[in-house]
Amino acid sequence: HMQASAVQQEARAALILTGRFIGYLPTHLVEASGWQQQLHPLMQQRFNYHNTYYAISQPKSRKDRVLQTFLALLESGSAS
Repeated sequence: HMQASAVQQEARAALILTGRFIGYLPTHLVEASGWQQQLHPLMQQRFNYHNTYYAISQPKSRKDRVLQTFLALLESGSAS
């Protein structure tokens, strides 16, 4: 059997797309790259996870309109 490893997601995707390897890729990468037809999730219930991200700013900068807009987009999910 063959083994391979890759740190970058794109390199991992290239290995998986050869059809000789299985591995982890984030759903958003597969969707953004249009690979839904070539790649299919395996055992999604067992090997699925979600990440939580936090935005951090200094209290004095929270009045900045650009920052307010950015944070609002993050909260709404429109920033993706």
